[in-house]
Parts: sequence; C-alpha cells; structure tokens
Amino acid sequence: MPYFNCSLIFRRLKYSAIVILLFLMMTTLLMLPWNVWGDEIYRYTDKDGTIVISDKPPPEEDIKSDTKNTNSFQDSTSEERLHWGRDKALIDEQNQSENRQRKRVKTGAGIEAGRYEVKAKKIGSNLYQDISTHVIIKTMDCIEPASGDESVLDWTGSAGEIYFKKTNKSCIVKKVYK
Repeated sequence: MPYFNCSLIFRRLKYSAIVILLFLMMTTLLMLPWNVWGDEIYRYTDKDGTIVISDKPPPEEDIKSDTKNTNSFQDSTSEERLHWGRDKALIDEQNQSENRQRKRVKTGAGIEAGRYEVKAKKIGSNLYQDISTHVIIKTMDCIEPASGDESVLDWTGSAGEIYFKKTNKSCIVKKVYK
C-alpha cells in the first residue's frame, strides 16, 4: 500500500522543477492583498432608515446646542432637582473610582452639623436619599437595603453616621449633598 512521502517526491523532481514551484508559490502569495485584517467595518443607519455597512466612518451629525433655552438648577422643578442631585452624586462616585479629579462639593457644605430624622431610600451603590428633603447621603461601604425606612443621620459637618432603625445597623457617612 503506497503512502505519501515528501522526500520521495523531492528525490524524483529535478532542482529546476523545485525552483519553479517555489517561484509560483511566492508570486501567488504576493498577489494577495497586504492589509486584509486591518480594515475597519462600520455599521450605521442613515437618515432614510437604511442600514449601511461600509469601510468609511459614518458622517458626523450636527449637534444643535441652544444655550439660551437651557434650564438652570434654579429654574428647574423639584423632580428635576431630585434627578440633578442624584446625577451629581453618581458622577462624583464614578469619577472617584476612575481616579479623575473633579470639582467636588465641599465636605459638609450640604447641611449643617446636627442630628436629623430622615426617611432613607437607597438610590445607588453607597448612596441614600432622604425622601422628604431630597438630601443625598454618600456612605462608605454600606449595603443596607433601605426603602423609605426611618433613620437617624448624625452629621458633624465633615463626617457622620446614619443609623437605620428598622435593622438596628449603622453606616459611616462621607458626604451629604443638598
């Protein structure tokens, strides 16, 4: 039973045939495009709603910005202020975790030092909010699942503690946003 043996083939071929085979292989490889894997493919939807797949990046859209009609914090409603406070607290939390410097709220600038009765509701990781005053409370490593529970906030002006009456547990408070 015959089997495939490269050395047998090379012995029977003459050197000129080997050179011709190598030349044909090299010319075939040189004809292939060089940058096959380097091209980027973009997929986007154009203005007509057609899905476009292309090697060209999508056209940039003009962003219309009207600075005269933007709402400031003072002009917004209480619901918008609630979201504004949450967003600011979450942004500070994200920026701190990414080690970026950001203009921060001064520690203790939110409320004066004292003991407060609050109804704490968890709004994010280590973030709680008083339902009645919309004050945001930023804690350190707190996993208490509060949903409008009666709590006591003991704030010294630079640090503090929040005590959850329902579970008899407390957490260290780092910042308070008003």
